Amino acid sequence: MISKGTRVNMGQLITLKLDGNLAQQGFRVMLEVGEEQQRPQVERVGFLPGDPVLAQLIDQHWLEKYRPLGAPYARKLKAKTIDYGGSIQEKRVACQESGQSLGDRINQWLQSPTFTPITQELLVTVRPDHPPRFLLRTDDPHLQKLPWHLWQVLAQYCPTEPLFSPLSLTSSPPSPPKPHSKLKILVILGHREGINTDVDYEIIQSLPNVDPLFLVEPRRSAINDQLWEQSWDMIFFAGHSETDRDTGTGKLYINPEESLTIDELWYGLKTAVNQGLQLAIFNSCDGLGLARRLNDLSIPQMVVMRELVPDQVAHEFLKYFLAAFCQGKPFEQAVQVARERLQGLESEFPCASWLPIVYQNPGVDSLTWDKLLRSSTVKKPTPWGWQWVGISLLCTALVMGVRATGALQPWEWATYDHLLVQRPVEAGDPRLLLVGVTEEDLNQYGNPLPDDILSQVLSKLSTHQPRVIGLNIYRDQPVSTGYEALVKQFKQQDHLITSCALGDEYGNEAIAPPPHSPPEQVGYNDLEWDGKHNVIRRILLERSAPIIADYSSCSSNFSFGFQIVQEYLTPQNIEFSLNSENKWQVGDLVLQPLGSHSGGYQNHDSQGYQLLLNYRTTPKLAQSISVQQLLAGSFQPDWIRDRIVLIGVIASSSRDENQTPYGNMRSLHIQAHLVSSLISAVLDKRPLLWVLPFWCDILWVGFWSILGTGLMVYKQYYKMSQVTYVLTLSLTLGVIYGLCWGILVIGGGWLPLIPAILVYLMSGMIIALLPLSRFKK
Repeated sequence: MISKGTRVNMGQLITLKLDGNLAQQGFRVMLEVGEEQQRPQVERVGFLPGDPVLAQLIDQHWLEKYRPLGAPYARKLKAKTIDYGGSIQEKRVACQESGQSLGDRINQWLQSPTFTPITQELLVTVRPDHPPRFLLRTDDPHLQKLPWHLWQVLAQYCPTEPLFSPLSLTSSPPSPPKPHSKLKILVILGHREGINTDVDYEIIQSLPNVDPLFLVEPRRSAINDQLWEQSWDMIFFAGHSETDRDTGTGKLYINPEESLTIDELWYGLKTAVNQGLQLAIFNSCDGLGLARRLNDLSIPQMVVMRELVPDQVAHEFLKYFLAAFCQGKPFEQAVQVARERLQGLESEFPCASWLPIVYQNPGVDSLTWDKLLRSSTVKKPTPWGWQWVGISLLCTALVMGVRATGALQPWEWATYDHLLVQRPVEAGDPRLLLVGVTEEDLNQYGNPLPDDILSQVLSKLSTHQPRVIGLNIYRDQPVSTGYEALVKQFKQQDHLITSCALGDEYGNEAIAPPPHSPPEQVGYNDLEWDGKHNVIRRILLERSAPIIADYSSCSSNFSFGFQIVQEYLTPQNIEFSLNSENKWQVGDLVLQPLGSHSGGYQNHDSQGYQLLLNYRTTPKLAQSISVQQLLAGSFQPDWIRDRIVLIGVIASSSRDENQTPYGNMRSLHIQAHLVSSLISAVLDKRPLLWVLPFWCDILWVGFWSILGTGLMVYKQYYKMSQVTYVLTLSLTLGVIYGLCWGILVIGGGWLPLIPAILVYLMSGMIIALLPLSRFKK
């Protein structure tokens, strides 16, 4: 016998053989520690007494506490259920408490004095930083149902996955795998009543370097034929299964009419093992009976479920296991990672992390994904190289260069308008009231609206205490009668914002503000037009005084809408200030101005402080009334109290038609959209519209260029069919569109849609024009 000084390193194996019976005479225990594929360096004998109470607890836990929870959701057909009464939450609590009691009893049993020499040897030899493989060899079904990972020695000092194997091996060692260029998986998706095996399908289909064959609810003959006619690296089953409690025989339900046992596929499975089968995964219920029989075939690695497995747990385990396995973790460590991650589901599915169990042939080494992906065939050299990256960079530079000239600007504006109007419908803004001067108002009172009527409007509004009034009507000179009364209103109204027009050097007339309006209560209401269609997509918040003074009698530095927003938010102690980057900041919100090269705007007039106007997508922006309705009292007072009231002309004879992405709109409504967008951004966290920095635009466009190049290289190199290529191309274009639309809807970002589509198509076309020999080494 070797001394206790032996240490277990990587590549070593701990085997614990337990020969006996839990419910009666107990177990003779043999501990072996040694290098993989070599004779043991440590051997020690111990004894574990029988524990009929523990055996009874195991049966009671699984049958009486766990099964009533799992049966309605599990991958077991026609499960025998018992009505134990109580709510589902009470059953969950009972199952969790039963599990805790079972874990305590396990550790109490494993602390038996006759087993202490085994425990001490493990504590001496195990190194937690180099966890070995831990193999439990037993034929006792109670021990196979036992959650060994709860044993304190394993949980605290040897964090490894317990592996299971029978005491005796009657079959020959497994055959070496046959070489394939890809991993060959036989995927059997059995009877699907009440469960969703489509998720299993999608997870396996997404694996890299695999060649899966899917048999969906197959006949027995179809499975048998595939086992005989092809060699397989892995067999995967998802569907319903169970183990007969009396005979211990496992059964698979393969379609609505057929079920079968392992013996009924014995010769086909034996052939598959002889041809190099390495792994079998049964992602289905109650699989211990399947594993016990399959052990006689010497399949190197198997994963089954101890008990009924809920459909969601089965999906999550498969996802977690394959992710860890593909990333390079050894097979048993990948199972451990996946099993332990299932603990996150145990508030809904108690004991979910107890379900997966690994059966392993003692004569095989630890399996890895790379070992499964072995190939003796000569692999094609990868077609990627710096030349393809160079093509992607060239296409990116070309598209971004053309974009910088403004050549793509009309297309980008058009797609931007399209994306804006495709956004979901929003509710109106309850903080606004629009008082529109209609055609009927002009017919009633005169055109333009006389000063005395306008004075009455302001007086009527002020009696109901609005927080701010915005007059989007020019009054640089008297109109008809009542000028003195109107001047009085201008002087008395502390929360009245009046308007003027800057005009410009292109001939648009400048209009002065009302002569008696305080300068700090005046804002210009000029609009910014884009392109030959004069569409309004942006707004000028601030324009420097020196520029205005050159040609304008309107001396205000701030826009009409911006002045209204400041007047509305100031009583709420929300400050307006210029930050260290000389950008306007409203509370915590920084207003990002457009530059001369910002998103779809290239080489445009970027003077002043310009923002993209985030129109509210709604058929009715705000409550509206006419002048006649206001003066007649046909309104509710709370429409006005503490609100923003905007007054403007909406009569058709005013010829105040402005083109927007949402169609023609009056100036009053555009100003309302501006006010609503700024206030909503500050108070409701509704995003303002923004564009990426220039370098981010390059990365975004470059990514799609690389993807377009890669797709065509893959098509040429791997002989992708034209139909598959067109479908993939169309899908990717849909993804580009979907991302641009989604980010605009969720976060207000205007991503370069047209440049991304152009570079994606262009890079693929250039690759297609290259001679095919360029794809060979």
